[in-house]
This record gives sequence, C-alpha cells and structure tokens, in this order.
Amino acid sequence: MSNLSSDYEGVIREGLLARRESVDAYGQRIIDALLGLTDRYRAEALRQGKTDLAAILEHVPRYGAVHFREALQSFRILHFGLWLEGDYHNTIGRFDKIMYPYLKADMEQGLYSEESALELVKDFFLSFNKGSDLYPGVQQGNNGQSMMLGGIDADGGEVNAEQMKDAQLHPENHQQLIVRIWGWSAYFVELDREYQDHVIARQEYTV
Repeated sequence: MSNLSSDYEGVIREGLLARRESVDAYGQRIIDALLGLTDRYRAEALRQGKTDLAAILEHVPRYGAVHFREALQSFRILHFGLWLEGDYHNTIGRFDKIMYPYLKADMEQGLYSEESALELVKDFFLSFNKGSDLYPGVQQGNNGQSMMLGGIDADGGEVNAEQMKDAQLHPENHQQLIVRIWGWSAYFVELDREYQDHVIARQEYTV
C-alpha cells in the first residue's frame, strides 16, 4: 500500500484516549505504546528544563489539541508512530485544512503573529522531514514527506463541487481556488476544462 493518509484530523481533535475504546486489542497496545513514548519525551523535556514543551506533552496526543502548537506536536508524534510501525508510505494529507482552525483561533486571541506562527511551522517541517528519504540509493533529490495543499477557499472553508462549478462560470471570482489533481496542486481556473470536470466528478463521488 502506498500514499496512505491516516485520520490525523480526527485524532488530533479528539485525542488518542477517545479512540482507544473503539479499536481492537492490537490498536489499544499501539495507543498505549505511543502514549508511553510521549511520556518519555515529556520526562526528557523536564530534564532539559523545557517546561512549556513538557506541559504540551502532558496534554497531547493523549487528549485533543486546543492550541496551534499542541496540534503540531500531536501531529508529529502520531506520524512518528506510523514510521515506527514501518508505515513509511503515508502522506500527511490536508495539512492546511487540519491546522488552520487552531492557527486561526490562536491568532484571534493574540497568541501568535504570522511571523511567530511561521517559525513553528518551519521547526515542525524540519523535524518532520528528518530521515524521510524513502528510497536511499534509488532516487535522487529530495524525497521529503509528501503532503497535500489546497481544496480550501480564502477563508479556510471546504471547497465543494458547487463552488467549482461556479468557478467554471465565473472564474474572475475564484482566482485563488487551489485544488489537488494527482501528484500536484493547481489553481482551478487555470486548468483545462477536462481536468476541471474530473476534479468536480471526484468531489461529487461518495462511497
């Protein structure tokens, strides 16, 4: 299997303990092990005097994230847990959609400026891409962690098929609409009609 995307959004929002009772015995062992790993990281943070980080690790991923930095930290631990299990071929999915509500709320409270939030994101991805060359000696270049951007409007809302159809009729009103095609993202209004119709049909398809 390749290019898996776990339910990061739900687990970050709810926390691992909320999911523990709904999984089988194997899943419960994985959750317990991941929480144990988190506790060891927390102990090391305390040893180094990083009390702010220790406080975050006391809360996530055990419980749902409330703030932007908590959401980033929970994301990092959850993803690292997949790597420890050998699930290397997984994308982090809609990173912008998952993180935006936490960032927006914290910025509205004055907890972060755009500059300070950007520094957190930079640190996050520096950590996230460590050791992420999936094919050493086979591929050349940067084989860093894959992710998906786009599919939201300027206000961070979900883009649906009706919005894309309106963008076909009135492209001047949707210049910033970004969508995912296959391995790449693009401005919707700049796509050929064939690609636009494909993205709309995919959005309308439900299992």
